[in-house]
Amino acid sequence: MQPNDRIRVRWTAAPGTPAAGSFTTNTLTAGATRPRRVPLPLTLVAFSLGKQVTVSAEYDRGTAQPVPLGPIHLNVGMIPADRFIPPVFLEANGTSDLILANVQGGATLRFGTWPHIARLQALWLDLEGEDINGAPHNLAMWTGSVTVHQSWVSNSGYSVTVLFSYLKDLRPGSTLTVRFRVNLDTVANSSTAQAFVLRQYTIR
Repeated sequence: MQPNDRIRVRWTAAPGTPAAGSFTTNTLTAGATRPRRVPLPLTLVAFSLGKQVTVSAEYDRGTAQPVPLGPIHLNVGMIPADRFIPPVFLEANGTSDLILANVQGGATLRFGTWPHIARLQALWLDLEGEDINGAPHNLAMWTGSVTVHQSWVSNSGYSVTVLFSYLKDLRPGSTLTVRFRVNLDTVANSSTAQAFVLRQYTIR
C-alpha cells in the first residue's frame, strides 16, 4: 500500500434487500496510517440481520486499472429477543391489570425504541382478546403500512391511543395480548418481521 493509493469499499446486501442496505464509500486516500480503517454507516446492519453480506474493496494507483480486493462474506447475527421490549399501557401503572373504568377516554399504548431502530421500518400491531361471550375480540391496528417516523427515533419513543370503543367489549377477567412486530429491513412482510416479547394484561 502506498500513501497516494485511492480506495473504495463496498458493502453488498443479500439479493432482495432494499437498495439502502448496500453502500459504496467515496474514494479515499490510503494515507500513511496502518492499518487503514474505513468506517461504514451503522444503518446498514438493520437491513441484513440474519443474512449474509459481501464486503469488497478496490484501489487505484496512478493511471493503472483498479485492483480488486476480497470479497469477504459475512454472516450478520440476530439480536437477542429480550432486547425487544414490548409497549405498555400507561393506564396500567406498571401492573398487568387494565381497568376499563380508567380508560373510558381511550388507553395510551407507549412504545420505546429497539436496537437499530430507523425511519421507514414497517410496523405490525395486533391486540388479541375475547368478548363477553368468550369469542375472539381482536384489533389489527397496524398491518405493515405504518412505519417508524423521525420523531419516534429522535424522541426515543411514541404513543398511540387505543379507542374505548374496542376496549369496552373485552370480557372482565380475560387476557388482552399486545403483539408488536417490526420489519428492520423496511420491507413490509409479516413473515420476516421481528416479533417483540408479548405483553399481556388482565381486563378488570
